[in-house]
Parts: sequence; structure tokens; C-alpha cells
Amino acid sequence: MSTDIRDAFFDEVSNVAKRDLNVVIVTNDMDVFSLREFKEEFPQRFIDVGVAEQNLINVASGLASAGKKVLVFGILSFLTTRCYEQIKLNICGMNHPVVIVGVGPGLSFSFDGPTHHSTTDIGSLRLIPELQILNPSEARTAKESAHISLNFNRPTLVRLDKGAFDQPFGESKVGNGIVEHITVSRNLIIYTGAIGKFVKQAHETLQQNGDSWGVLELFQVSPLPHSLLEILNNVKRIVVVEENSVAGGLFSILAEEIVIRNHLIKVSRLGLRDEHIFKYGGRDWLSQNSGLRTLEKDIELKPGLNG
Repeated sequence: MSTDIRDAFFDEVSNVAKRDLNVVIVTNDMDVFSLREFKEEFPQRFIDVGVAEQNLINVASGLASAGKKVLVFGILSFLTTRCYEQIKLNICGMNHPVVIVGVGPGLSFSFDGPTHHSTTDIGSLRLIPELQILNPSEARTAKESAHISLNFNRPTLVRLDKGAFDQPFGESKVGNGIVEHITVSRNLIIYTGAIGKFVKQAHETLQQNGDSWGVLELFQVSPLPHSLLEILNNVKRIVVVEENSVAGGLFSILAEEIVIRNHLIKVSRLGLRDEHIFKYGGRDWLSQNSGLRTLEKDIELKPGLNG
């Protein structure tokens, strides 16, 4: 049975907290099973400030300035959009080692409307130079993200989904911010987040059409891992898939890097339309009706991608 991605993350945090007495968690009245275990085991290192997100960031900054390793946990859209100035100045401006753990990337809260969707946070927060952004897709990358963020010693945002997600491509090797699911070739699908099942179905169809496609998952979104930059030297076609707005997300980050490095790579994108989403429904239905459609059809419609 798959482990809930939140439990995988906080179980690893608890393991670190047993060895490091400086690990502290601050929340805004949020809850998850393994977080309750942390609260019971380390009551003096668990602080609930209530529904006051901007104050939450300020408290985290103060604790970090006193030498604590602070994790902030709350709903992603509230922690980022509502607290942008506090994150920019009080956390990143001071280069405090605070880990902002936001639950609900993309359309995770599909029935809760535009206040809860987090489809533009990558585009806005990656502009803050000190901030590292991690986007795990399932239990293994969540555990690795906990390890990375607690040892990074700089500001980090972890976009943490909710629920248990299977490993769509099996036991692929995790390391250095990437997961290589299918051996990288001249044609490469790069995706981020818990949409591996969608990508796998599309990959199978693309293979049937005669092209050989590699599949790479990126869970360190910003800054791009050095291992990915090396891979780009030998790639000719890329399709970027993400449950984020097509403006400002992973596609924009990769496209900038490709242009800067003068790589001759044809790049296509699949993501959510650059618009507010006022529809309500299941996550799969909502994402498909908001722009994340069938991958192989979109590739066929893109001029120049099959050349």
C-alpha cells in the first residue's frame, strides 16, 4: 500500500528531529497524521499560531534567527500568495534556513475553488533569489525532499501534495533533484509533480507512434539541478508537462535556460491555461478541462515537433 506523501515527508522530519534538537514546526492550525506524532513526541517544538499566516512567517523568521531549523506547514496558496512580502524580506532577505511546506500544489484542492488552487506560485516565488523550490510527486521524492531541505541551510519551499501516489514507472532511481524513469534520449518528456500516471499513458502512445522518448521527473524545480543541465546538452526535443499555469512555471524556467545556453532544442509545453479556474470537480476532470489534455494529441498538433 502506498504511503501518503505528507506522512512520508514528516516521518523523515521526525527522524531528523530525534537527532537535531533545533528542528521546530510552526503551523496555522493544520493537521496530518505524522504531524500529530511529532506534536506528541516533541510538544515543546511544535507551535500552532492559528489562522494567521503572515504572523506565522514572522514567527518562523524569529525562531530561525535564534538558531532553530524551522518548518512552516500550511495550505500552499495561503502561505505563498498571502505571505509573499514576509517570505521575500523576513525569510529570504535574511537567508534564514526556513522550510516552507505548503500542502496543495496545482489543483489538489479541486473542489475548493480558486482561493485554494496553487498554479502560479512557482512563477512568482522563483523570482526570489535565495529560495529553493522542491516539488515531490510521491513518498520517495517526499522523503528525499525532507532530507534535502533540512540540510540545505537556506530558504526552501516544498510543494507537498496530499494523498498516496503510486510510482508510475516502477523503482526508478532518485537522486540530485531528478528521477530518470525512462532512459533519456534525443526526445524527452520532463514533468514535475504528481501527474506521473498521466505522463505514463501518453508515453506509451508516443512509443507506439514510432518515436523513442525518455521520461524525466524533476522534483527540484528551482534552481535547476546541475545533472539536468548536463542532460540538456544531448537532447533535441522536449515536452514539458506540469499541473501549473503555462506562464512562469517549469516550462518558463527550462525555456530561459535553453535560450541562455544557446541549445538548439524544440520545446513544447502542456499545462493549465493562464487564467483563473472557477470550475469545480474531480482533479483529473478539472485539470483536463483547464488545459492539461491528452499529451500525444498536443504533440502532433505542435508544428515542428516531429521534424
